[in-house]
Amino acid sequence: MSVSPQPATVPLRHSTRVAGLLAIAWLLLWLAGYPRPNVDDSFFAGAAAHLAATGHLANPWIAGWMGYLPGVHADKFLVQPPLYPVILAGWIKFVGLSAASLTGFACLLGGFASLALWWLFFRLTAMPSAAWLAAGVGGGWLLFRGLRPEMLALGLAAASQLCLLAGTPTAWLAGGALGAAAVVAHPFWLVFVVPGALLALVIRRRDPRPIARVGAMAAGVGLVAGGLALGLRGNFVDFVHDLLAHARFVAPADGRLASFLAHYLVGYDGWRNLVLLALAVAGVVACGGKPVAVIAGSAGVLALSFLLYAAQSATVVMLCTALVPLVLNGSSFGWRRWLCLAPAALLLASFGVQHLLQWLADRRHDVRPYGGEVAAYLAAAHPEQVLFDAGTLRTVFDYRPPEGAMDLAWAWSPGRSDRWRSPVQLAPRDLWVVAPAWSHRQLPAEARRERLVLLGHTFDSVHTSRSLLLVTGSALPAPAGLPFLRSPRVP
Repeated sequence: MSVSPQPATVPLRHSTRVAGLLAIAWLLLWLAGYPRPNVDDSFFAGAAAHLAATGHLANPWIAGWMGYLPGVHADKFLVQPPLYPVILAGWIKFVGLSAASLTGFACLLGGFASLALWWLFFRLTAMPSAAWLAAGVGGGWLLFRGLRPEMLALGLAAASQLCLLAGTPTAWLAGGALGAAAVVAHPFWLVFVVPGALLALVIRRRDPRPIARVGAMAAGVGLVAGGLALGLRGNFVDFVHDLLAHARFVAPADGRLASFLAHYLVGYDGWRNLVLLALAVAGVVACGGKPVAVIAGSAGVLALSFLLYAAQSATVVMLCTALVPLVLNGSSFGWRRWLCLAPAALLLASFGVQHLLQWLADRRHDVRPYGGEVAAYLAAAHPEQVLFDAGTLRTVFDYRPPEGAMDLAWAWSPGRSDRWRSPVQLAPRDLWVVAPAWSHRQLPAEARRERLVLLGHTFDSVHTSRSLLLVTGSALPAPAGLPFLRSPRVP
């Protein structure tokens, strides 16, 4: 297994054509409502919206969870680096806060990430097929991530690798800065940035002035680290404390290490990950790769990902087994080349099927705009506490929920958890404004999500995200003309 020390260059005319095609693709995805809502939208968009409105980095949309996380400063949002919320807050100040604005921002970052991936894999392989598959896999995966910062982190990491493939210290300075920025966008991307830097060192090992290049990369990392410390100023100590507290929270407990590893290595799409892994190993072996080195390197990356954030380990398996064999594509011929392309092609096809089924589900069910009717009911009923979910945050509230409202998925906290665990515990003047697709675990069986039925087959994992259900406390009036469920709890 080898990668050419002289990466392929991309002609300007061809680059412009690729950028135009990707821009059209992401524009069409934005017009179709992508990316879909994600349970973590409140976690990141809430902090950015509050920062844009008040100038203070906090997140009232997840106040319940912030109160639950041991030892953190609940009045600040420092459990993640602030780069992504700050950039998104600037976008909100300039464009406005709405579903169209936030999804447009996400698609803009998705286009940047797809273009960076295309350039990176073309330079590594000189094969357009590998470049397009890499861009497609990256884009298809990002569409599942909602408003999370992976779009920014992926684009920065790919751009960093592009710079590190160049031979000049100036490019390595930019590569170090971009790689550090990717980690600041989302710390989990250490899993990809560190191996990428090591790969660049291997590829450029015979170039002159290696110390100058490594020094320039370190200087770039230092610039970003210094900028982060300067931006946080008096909050830097609190940031380090809260970031580490969050890291301890998401790490698996010692007693559950084996079960966590088995669950997250395979993940929810276990059959797909195992097939991808088998194809990737076959491709590496067929192209002359050393299985021991590949297995050792993969184990190292997985171990790092598991220690940083176990819940993302399945993502590492999925993306690495699809994208790594593409690097061998440029030096392979005949059936070996097809074998290198197969994992990425399979993953891209599965993404396409998932997105198509979801698109059908969303358009076969109720898409009536409820925003005005819900606002009128809130004004008349005066509930004590309003809770929403990822679906209604977008389709009902347009990312502008009532003041004091919280995301139901993030509302759990000691002393208050039973109050919102199910409609049975709902306080008399509490109100849930939810989509059964996102809150089905808290709802009784008769009120749960509507599944897609196509050609007589019911897809249990595909459900609409656009339906609405109001769950009202027993002291609230019945909402006229709106689907609702009355809490059985007596005042």
